[in-house]
Amino acid sequence: KQSYPAMVFSTIKYEPRKEEAMRRRKKIEEMGGGGRMYFAIENRDWRGTSYRSITFEIEGELKVAKKQRKMDRKMRIRKKKKLREKNERRRENKSKNKSKSKSKSKSK
Repeated sequence: KQSYPAMVFSTIKYEPRKEEAMRRRKKIEEMGGGGRMYFAIENRDWRGTSYRSITFEIEGELKVAKKQRKMDRKMRIRKKKKLREKNERRRENKSKNKSKSKSKSKSK
């Protein structure tokens, strides 16, 4: 004897992203025009477009930035040089003052 199964069931795979996309699509279609007139992607034709003005501006900015870096570098070098000279003068003055103080202490 064969019998029929007591229960029959099937599982449907639930994919939340697809469900959400389907809901969104229905909502857009209900708005009218299938949503196409609201979300039309524009196809641009870039043939014949000149980028010279854009690239010229960028090149100009780059040149200015390069000049500025050069000037900054020169200024840093000058500052270091002045500081070095100032420190050398201080050392010389200190050594002179020490020698003077030693000579004064000897003379007393």
